[in-house]
Amino acid sequence: MQLDFHYCCVKTLAHFAGFDPEDAETIGYASQYVDDACEHKPLRVAKLPSLFRGTGSRWFDPTCTAWNGINYLRTFFTDVQRKVFIPFHFLPGRRFQTHHDPRRMMVLPGSTFSEDLVRVALKPFAEPNLRERRDDWQAALIGLGIALHTYADTFSHRGFSGRRNYHENHRWAVRVWQNGCWKSKIHWLNSFFIPSIGHASAWVYPDQPVTKWSDRRDLRGRFREYRNQILALNGARRIFLFLQQAHGDALREWTQIKGNILQALTISSGQKSHQQQMLWAKQFPSLQYQYDPKTWRREGMSGPVHWEFWPGFFYGIPRFEFAGGHKFFHFHVEARKQRLWVLEQVAHHPSLLGTGINNPFR
Repeated sequence: MQLDFHYCCVKTLAHFAGFDPEDAETIGYASQYVDDACEHKPLRVAKLPSLFRGTGSRWFDPTCTAWNGINYLRTFFTDVQRKVFIPFHFLPGRRFQTHHDPRRMMVLPGSTFSEDLVRVALKPFAEPNLRERRDDWQAALIGLGIALHTYADTFSHRGFSGRRNYHENHRWAVRVWQNGCWKSKIHWLNSFFIPSIGHASAWVYPDQPVTKWSDRRDLRGRFREYRNQILALNGARRIFLFLQQAHGDALREWTQIKGNILQALTISSGQKSHQQQMLWAKQFPSLQYQYDPKTWRREGMSGPVHWEFWPGFFYGIPRFEFAGGHKFFHFHVEARKQRLWVLEQVAHHPSLLGTGINNPFR
C-alpha cells in the first residue's frame, strides 16, 4: 500500500469509526510514517523527558521502520530484513510450527498472525481512563496506527516475503491491465538485475490499491492474475472493524462509506502524494489531509543546535533540543515494541533468514 491507503484511507476510517479529527490524524499519520521513519542512529537530545530515555542517558535510540534511508546494498543484510522488512512490511503468514513448512515466511492476507498483532495494539484501549492519561493515549493511538500499517501490507504484499529468497520473491515477468489489454512492464531479462527481496521484482504494482496485474513465477509458467481492488476493500473493511473495537461508537457503518472509499482509492491510485491528498479531500470535504513526513520530527526536536567534536572522531555529533512534541518519540518506542513482539514469535525458528543459523534474532 501507499500513502493513499496508509494515511488517507486509514485516517478516514478512523474518523468514521468515531475518533475525533485530531486522534484520527494521529492514527493515520503513524500508519504512513512507518514508510518514512528512516532514523537508525542514536540521537542526542537535550532536555528530553525521562519517559523516552534511560536513567542518566542523554541519547534517544530511534527504531528504523523504513528502507528509504538505508543504503541499497544494506537491504541484502539479514539484519535489515529481520528488523525492518519482516516486523513492519512483510509479516509472515503464520507462526512457525515446523521448519519444513515451505510457506512459513510468505505473507498471507489478513492472517491470524497479523490479526493477533492488531489485537495486541488494541489492548490499551480497554484500560479505564486511558484518555485522561495524555501520553498513554497518544502512545496507544500511535501503536495502533503502526500495527494497522503492517496489517494493511498483508493484503498488498501477499505471496512475498521479507527475506532475500529467490523461490519466494522472484518474478520472471509482470503485466498490468491498461486500456482493455495486458501490457508488459517487467521483461524476464530485466528480472536478472532485480533483488529477490519483498516485491522488488514486481515493482510498485502490488502497492497500488486498484491495479489489476499478473506475474509469472517461472520462465515457462502461466501468468497469475491479481485484483488489488478486492483485497484493498477487504483490508479497509477489516481495519474499520478494528477501529470500531478501539473506539466503540462509530459515526457510520461500513456499508455507508464503502462506495466513497472505493471512489477515492480509484481516483488517487498512481498519483503523487500531494495529489492523492487533494483528491481525498474532495471526496471527504469534512477532513483535512496534510501529511508531511517531517512534522512529528520538527515538533519533537529542533536543531541540530550544536555540533560536538569528540577526541578520536573525524566527524561532529549533532545535538538537538527537545521542542515539546511527544509523538515522534512515542512512535519510535511503540515501533520497537512491535518489532520485539514479532521477533519473539519467530525467534525460536531455526534457519529463518538463511541456513545453519539457530536463533538468528538473538
